[in-house]
Amino acid sequence: MSTSSCNITSVLKETRAFVPPAEFSANAHVKSMAEYEKLWQDAAKDPEKFWGQQAETLQWMQKWNKVLEWNPPHAKWFVGGKLNISALMSVAVTGAFLIGQWPEAAMVMALYAIAELIEAKAVDRARNAIAGLLQLAPEEALALTADGVWVNTPSVDVAIGATIRVKPGERVPLDGVVSKGNGAIDQAP
Repeated sequence: MSTSSCNITSVLKETRAFVPPAEFSANAHVKSMAEYEKLWQDAAKDPEKFWGQQAETLQWMQKWNKVLEWNPPHAKWFVGGKLNISALMSVAVTGAFLIGQWPEAAMVMALYAIAELIEAKAVDRARNAIAGLLQLAPEEALALTADGVWVNTPSVDVAIGATIRVKPGERVPLDGVVSKGNGAIDQAP
């Protein structure tokens, strides 16, 4: 295998500095170069503490058990933690911004917003469908008492294993097994 050295000359010679507007800087997470350098020093001095503090600012579905598990050459960060989708999308958008892919970052944000809207509508529809089904269930059941008398009892108060009677044409108030008799049940709402 031969080794040779070569020089690559870049044709990209950017010397301009793009200073952000004062309003942008005032609202930024890191507002100045001095603040950035302090963050860098904190990270270099105690990486686990620094990154643990930074991770606290994210929304976690499940918080981590350990910030860093270091078994050279392998490292696992935030062991046992589970991020939610918002945090993952933030990372994706930030990454796109950092590499200068503004259109991709905007597209990710737009698609995510649309997905959130669709999800909210689907959850609403499911919630309304379940509420509608719950309204169909009878609030009372004709339950057999210990002394052999049939009594209308609130469905929520019927004990597990109790015997209930369902008359022809009535809705079935509880789940169960047919113990006596026969018939057909229309399960349509």
